[in-house]
Amino acid sequence: MNSNLANWVIKGAFITLFTSFGLMSFLYPPKARIIPLIITLSGFIVALIDCLIPQKENKETTQPEEGTEKIEKLKPYQELKAWLWLALFLGLAIFGGLIFGSALFLFFFLKWFWKEKWSVAIMVPLATGCCIYVLFHIAFRMELYSGIFIQ
Repeated sequence: MNSNLANWVIKGAFITLFTSFGLMSFLYPPKARIIPLIITLSGFIVALIDCLIPQKENKETTQPEEGTEKIEKLKPYQELKAWLWLALFLGLAIFGGLIFGSALFLFFFLKWFWKEKWSVAIMVPLATGCCIYVLFHIAFRMELYSGIFIQ
């Protein structure tokens, strides 16, 4: 598939996703729809800005000028890696719940993608999980999805 067409398909999918989730949030009671609206509206704006900003030329099609270095080609499967990370997050959230799934995903992402130290890869997800719990469960008194295995 043409890389430019693939980019536009992905951008359109994100705009459709954020629009549909934003519209679905109006099915919630007024206080419960605030957080989903903030998330979907900000995601929609970012996706829309991404569509409006002109894209750089693909490095594979750009010919180097005389006297300059040859431009490196794009790494293969770069977009696939991003989709696999997203699939991992969704799988962990479905099976482990939002708090535990988010913390586990953050651990895997920090350790194997950013190659952080073990202490950072453990402490950041623990702090994030605690913040999510305090914010949503205690402050907002919302019952978050607990996952298939943790119910």
